[in-house]
Amino acid sequence: MAKILLIEDDTDYSALVSDFLATQRHNVEVAESVGEALSFLDAYQYEVVIVDWHLPDAEGPNLIRDLRKKGFATPIIMLTGRETLADKQCGFRAGADDYLTKDSDPEELSLRVEALLRRPMIYQAKVKKIRHIEIDTTTHTISKEGVVVHLVPKEFALLEFLARYPNRMFSADELLDRLWPSDTEATPHTVRSCVNRIRAKLDSNGSSLITTKYKAGYQINLDD
Repeated sequence: MAKILLIEDDTDYSALVSDFLATQRHNVEVAESVGEALSFLDAYQYEVVIVDWHLPDAEGPNLIRDLRKKGFATPIIMLTGRETLADKQCGFRAGADDYLTKDSDPEELSLRVEALLRRPMIYQAKVKKIRHIEIDTTTHTISKEGVVVHLVPKEFALLEFLARYPNRMFSADELLDRLWPSDTEATPHTVRSCVNRIRAKLDSNGSSLITTKYKAGYQINLDD
């Protein structure tokens, strides 16, 4: 699950893309102009950005080029109707990580997103084993000592995200930015409650899967 910013001014097409990526458990937010996109990027963190070429107030490659000059490192996919080799060269040279045309199957876009998400991961396996649990990112299931445990989608998303970056601490605000919609009314207490529910379902023999550091945040340690 990733938080994705889609920069696209065609509302019908953006709805199509957003709806499909939502079925893959991604959290997609839409900006219809470069100005709106920059406001989103100033306020929130995203794991993938998808950019159209023609936007009301600028061209997609120019936006990408400006972002890269400022040190913006988040993976970017260009999703556009322009399909010549020259167009693709322009997109990649501007700083796009991938380039896809709008006539592509939405499933291909989902696969490209997954490929980019794997880049910063410590692991690439579809099944991640951490002490007494297994996280299957394909079936979105959790097993505790071989027994499947039901987690609601937000619990799974939080656990899977922390497992993707083991031994790294995330504050409650960072988790809200990454995993909850930007217009959410959720608070750090919401994160704490979600973590507590995961612990109640998955902790075993006094071993806590998710550790908490006061005023710092939450993390998963690979070692008990």
